Amino acid sequence: MKSRLSNLPAPSSLGSEMRQTIIEAADELFSAAGFAGTTMGDIAAKSGCSVGYLYKHFSGKRALVEALSLHHREAIIGIRQQVRDKEKRGGLDFLQRELELVCAYMLEHYEFVRAHFQAECYGNKNKADYDDAFRDEDIALIKEAQRRGEIVPGDPELLVALTSGAIWNLFRVMAAAGDFEGMKRIPKIVDELVYGPLHPAADPTIGKDTAK
Repeated sequence: MKSRLSNLPAPSSLGSEMRQTIIEAADELFSAAGFAGTTMGDIAAKSGCSVGYLYKHFSGKRALVEALSLHHREAIIGIRQQVRDKEKRGGLDFLQRELELVCAYMLEHYEFVRAHFQAECYGNKNKADYDDAFRDEDIALIKEAQRRGEIVPGDPELLVALTSGAIWNLFRVMAAAGDFEGMKRIPKIVDELVYGPLHPAADPTIGKDTAK
């Protein structure tokens, strides 16, 4: 059976086959024992290499979690592209559908989500990289939603920052609580708390100059 991690990039200093073996071992151990419950010795033993060899190519467990996160980020990029290409959606409809599919993906890989938040990777470099990958596209979609009248006018950059922060904090809180099924509720929560108040029907005066 083809591994779900089969497309991870390989640095020239570490062969692709060995890198794959190490990262698959880390993924399996993090999923079973969590970030704190897994040691570099465990990963080395499962990978069939020495601890010294492992440290030569990965500075520690967080580096391995970050390598795994690259795979999952690429998968999420693929989800977004699929929605855009196959479902021909746009504006707010695209953002909501994309979030539903991303949440379903995160639920499917909840063990990794737990390990990643335990490693405190989100909120640092990986969160910034994720935001950078999608910010421009999300801003364009918010502008499209505003042109369509789906949400009232406003600063699209601020709205994207607010939405991104809300989503990742919801993931973090639910992962910490072990409420992985709760991830299914995230699209509804975001719609109610972020997009809902911006629907023109919510308050016809929002975004309009009410001065006489």
